[in-house]
Amino acid sequence: MADTEREDKTEDPTDRRREETREQGSIARSADLNAAALAVGTTAALSFYGAGVVQALQNVLRFSLSEPWMRIDADSIQSYLWKVALELLQAIGPMLGVLMFCTAAAAAMQAGFHISLDALQPNWSRINPLSGFQRVFSLQGAMRVVSGLLKILILGAVAGAFVMAHFPQFMAAAALEPGPVALLTGQSLLEISFQLALALGILATIDYGYQYWQFEQSLKMSKQELRDEMKNMDGNQQMKQRQRETQRKANDSAQVQGAGKANFFVTNPTEIAVGIKYDPEKMEAPIVVAKGMGPLAQRLRQIAAEKGIPIIEKKPLARALYFDVKVGHPIPSELYAAVAEILAYVMQLSGKYGRARGK
Repeated sequence: MADTEREDKTEDPTDRRREETREQGSIARSADLNAAALAVGTTAALSFYGAGVVQALQNVLRFSLSEPWMRIDADSIQSYLWKVALELLQAIGPMLGVLMFCTAAAAAMQAGFHISLDALQPNWSRINPLSGFQRVFSLQGAMRVVSGLLKILILGAVAGAFVMAHFPQFMAAAALEPGPVALLTGQSLLEISFQLALALGILATIDYGYQYWQFEQSLKMSKQELRDEMKNMDGNQQMKQRQRETQRKANDSAQVQGAGKANFFVTNPTEIAVGIKYDPEKMEAPIVVAKGMGPLAQRLRQIAAEKGIPIIEKKPLARALYFDVKVGHPIPSELYAAVAEILAYVMQLSGKYGRARGK
């Protein structure tokens, strides 16, 4: 049944499916890539900072043997430990920084900088013994075991080839002084570490390519899943459209209700209509009580005509008021002069100061 289901999944995944899968924390991931990055970082750190670590250990040993232990008390021991810790930290700190950077870079290459809260939630199926046995004894589990054994054989072959190639040199080192032997040992460790890290990097790249291919195959969708997702997306779009339409109608209703309170309307002349109200006894500045564009602007002008509210055509002012001032907010100071001019004209028409409609 699983094979049949896999055969049905022939369609490329949609962006929505990829996004949902990523939100759940599922990505193409190879544990070997992290191990390879750590091995490369360790080799690089030892190459650049290994001599400093050896020097720090020599300093600690020299300091420990030469320190006159006249007193053995808490202060003396604490001072000694602080000196040792500072010496080692200065030598090992850069190495740890390199290792942390390599590990973080490997993780970022695979997953990017993304945090999934779903992946942090406990998955109880992981601790189910039956599910665990199924994973271990499945075809995928067998492939992991075979892959692990193959990697061990390859890395063992690399190490064996290195030992065989340097075996005469190792045998001749038995007659050398301790200093040259230590130098040869350090150089040999660095060389074999580099070769093993390189081999592990190649294996990790191959494994990541396989994991990525397998992950892409798992994302594929059947034709029915694709139709269902498109239907859901269409339904969501229709729902959002209905919500926007409801909000627009509510906004239009509020604008119509505020239109009757305006002292005058500024228009553009047919595209925009903005209602302004000013009561000098209660307001510090005129406020916008209604505004609209297109059909709503026509509706506001109709209300103004029915109620006898003056309609003034001022194109730049109408656009500035519509786009820069929210309903219920006072007009900005830079528009005071233009609005005051219209207010004076409206007062002449009304024959009284500060006509306030809607009282």
